Amino acid sequence: MIELGIDAYCWHSRLAAGEVTIDEVLETTAALGVAYLQTDLSYARNAAGGIDAVRGRAEAVGLKLDANGGPIGRRYFDADPAAAAATVGEWLREAEQLDCSGLLVHSGVYRPELEEVPGSEVEELAFVRDVLYRAQPLAEASGVLLMMENASDFKSDQLVGVVDEAGPSLALFLDLTNPYNVFEDPLEAIRKMAPLARAGHVKDFALTSNWTSDHFHRRGFSVEFRYPGEGVTNIPGSLAELVRSAAVETFPLAVEGLDSEAGVSDQRRRLEASLGVLRPLIAELEAGGAAPR
Repeated sequence: MIELGIDAYCWHSRLAAGEVTIDEVLETTAALGVAYLQTDLSYARNAAGGIDAVRGRAEAVGLKLDANGGPIGRRYFDADPAAAAATVGEWLREAEQLDCSGLLVHSGVYRPELEEVPGSEVEELAFVRDVLYRAQPLAEASGVLLMMENASDFKSDQLVGVVDEAGPSLALFLDLTNPYNVFEDPLEAIRKMAPLARAGHVKDFALTSNWTSDHFHRRGFSVEFRYPGEGVTNIPGSLAELVRSAAVETFPLAVEGLDSEAGVSDQRRRLEASLGVLRPLIAELEAGGAAPR
């Protein structure tokens, strides 16, 4: 069963600008009828009353919480895996304090950067693996599942290789859209990663044409993140593959909106529309129906 949630990143620019509080985000999320809020630890850390207060407010509105940690790649820790693992340990303790079941981390390096320098991809993957394996005992002690996201960096086979050799305290976090960003067949990538994933994101892409000055032809197009249902990605197919391939009874899936702007209060409206797209699709798939085309 897919359990829908919302990622607080939908409000990031407004949270950063002080236009909205994490309390208001919790209230809106609860009103939308989803099961959980996925929140960056910094939002809880910096909230009035801190982490304990945010946990209490989530309980009061009937929401579970999951946590976003941060990047664990070489550039963020001067290529020191011990320092990176220690930081992951701090995030795990905060996630435990929030009563989260899982903590998401990512490399913080993207595919085009990895391909610019020969050997960089291999070195980065080895570093991330080292950090995750050092942090595994900390995750086991905290009771919080440590999850590595396919965050537009590595290919699915590479990520499966990292987690498949690990213990039960380490899993994948599956973003259904990010396989496009590393030029993989998204359904094949989901098929490979879903059995090792324990939660995920769903978002969308919109394409915008970039024309020459006389509009005679396009010089290319821009790809921009959107809420589910606002773009062109094959969300029905991705959800169908997730339902087929996930290896857990309940799979938390958070709507991720990455195009927030300060001064623009459009989150609830867009989330309502996205949930209106996702809910009937998921219900049909879980009832044994085929994904609409």
